[in-house]
Amino acid sequence: MPGGLSKLSIPALACALVTGCAALNNGAGLEPDPENLAYGRALYTENCAVCHGAKADGLGPHAANLDRPPPNLTLLAARNNGTFDQDYVMSTIFASPSEEIGPMPAFAHRDLGPLIVVERDGLGTPVFTDLLAIANYLESLQVPPAGES
Repeated sequence: MPGGLSKLSIPALACALVTGCAALNNGAGLEPDPENLAYGRALYTENCAVCHGAKADGLGPHAANLDRPPPNLTLLAARNNGTFDQDYVMSTIFASPSEEIGPMPAFAHRDLGPLIVVERDGLGTPVFTDLLAIANYLESLQVPPAGES
């Protein structure tokens, strides 16, 4: 997605400004450590597995009922030249349904946890903790591109 965090940054920044930045912290403790990955897995299981499957392979129990099958989320990096685009993943989860995304529900209206500031390339970007936890979990599930091990 061109622009990286464009869909995510604007709503997150607006929310931070409206709340007076009271919920922001420095993002410490949300690195993909075992506790954060377990939290991300729990969020994924509760919100995503019914369509994307327990193994994130696109084979969830409701997948067969959808007009468009959910993607195999373990291949996100493989389909992106071996790079897991965390910003794109968080933007997709956060975004409203679109023709590109298909029938996936928007999560922007849900409580996605407090905002934290994640620093990338010297820029601080407000990110919801639950979005980051799910993205970290999905990154941990990535399989190498075909032909690599």
